[in-house]
Amino acid sequence: MKSRFSKITKGKRGSKIFLGIGLSLAILIAQVTPAFGFSDNRIGSWYYEYVKFMEDQRISAGYGDGSFKPNNKVSTGESMVLVMKTLGIAPDEATGGHWASGYFSAAEKVNATGNSTLSTLDSPIKRSQVAVLMYKLMGLSTEVGIPPVFADISTVEINQLYEMGIFGGYTENGKLLFKPNNFLTRAELSVVIKKLYDYKEGPEEDTEEEIKLSAILSKEETQEPTYPVSVKDFEKVLLNMAVKNQFKRTVPYTTGYTNAIKSRQILEVVNDAFANVFATYPEYFGFTNQLLLNGTYGSDNYITIDIGGQDYTDDEVTERRTIFLNETKDIVISLYKSGIIDDDMSETQKAREMYEWVVLNTKYDESLDRDSFNGYGASHLGMAVCQGYTALYNTMLKLVGIKAQGIAGSASGSSVGSQDHIWTLAELDGKTVHIDVTFGDPVPDRLGKCDFTYFAVDSDFMRKDHVWDRDKFGM
Repeated sequence: MKSRFSKITKGKRGSKIFLGIGLSLAILIAQVTPAFGFSDNRIGSWYYEYVKFMEDQRISAGYGDGSFKPNNKVSTGESMVLVMKTLGIAPDEATGGHWASGYFSAAEKVNATGNSTLSTLDSPIKRSQVAVLMYKLMGLSTEVGIPPVFADISTVEINQLYEMGIFGGYTENGKLLFKPNNFLTRAELSVVIKKLYDYKEGPEEDTEEEIKLSAILSKEETQEPTYPVSVKDFEKVLLNMAVKNQFKRTVPYTTGYTNAIKSRQILEVVNDAFANVFATYPEYFGFTNQLLLNGTYGSDNYITIDIGGQDYTDDEVTERRTIFLNETKDIVISLYKSGIIDDDMSETQKAREMYEWVVLNTKYDESLDRDSFNGYGASHLGMAVCQGYTALYNTMLKLVGIKAQGIAGSASGSSVGSQDHIWTLAELDGKTVHIDVTFGDPVPDRLGKCDFTYFAVDSDFMRKDHVWDRDKFGM
């Protein structure tokens, strides 16, 4: 006989100045935010980074109304122009009334136009046709020995472009399909163009700083027990899930744990662990503020842990978290390369420089957009509330080898009463100190202004207007 039960816990999001962590929830608007470039390239869409790349590299200027029209079918002429621009192939002088006639003429000289004519340049193009066009324009020679890849087509051009990582396929019923007769959208072509560009440029060699910082990030993953039972055990489980972008985990138990599951003892432990990691690791859990637990006991014993966010799909969390971590690494590398920080500095000096960088490059978001509650809003959009500020700052500290964590509680501002809040607890040169980078940024924003009042202060100073659980966080 089996019995089941479930429980949902949500991290609370505050209003006004601060973000809070608790057991109630304030609903935020979860609309997809427009990007700063093409008016219809939406942050959070699967194609956002690819279309942004097209604009950043000036491969595509979009349409006259400022849009990109990602879901439109791409035409033969558009494909020809975008591929040739990416490869650096100059067009001939225009030979006719069509805007792409010069590109068509240049492509024709290398037999890359196939059955296309000037009169068909505005017709939509199929995946197989783009592959042949690209193959010819790249000047590739036939590779011998490449086995068939796709179940629905086998041509030299498509097989070779797949091996080069430029074209992918679709897996259906255990088979990899190319779907050669499908028409490409402008968004889908953007993906192919980005891969073509990366292939042309070749792999970038990691700098010494990049190798070092990547190694530091990988240390977040930790060894977890086979049968987690304590709060600390489940903190490890939850952290590993977040680091690996896992949103669901089933933990099986032997019959010796039946009563612990039946009494909900283990589920309460998981709930406490989630509250702890939500506060301690804002760089990961700013994206996932909801915990769903299911327990089963009897002939089988297991619990299922499901973490997610009320504002994001799992794919959106993975995308934003990845962008945030990569951008933060790039920020720290740029600080090293510019000489703003170096390895001869003390930990306090590095932390102060990075504190100032975050304050001067981030604006407090009084509109409380969903992205402002995590590091993505701070690193990518330059907008955040306290959880976003702290997520970015803590990650920067960790990347230079400084121990840092979030500490949750409440704080009092000059114009509001006590509000839920999160800030940093760090170890600088052997001393454990509080750092509130959010309090270093004036509201409303004042260009070039950074307040160091709450940088590297002790607990006695912090208690004047900050409150926290001393049993949980110490200090």
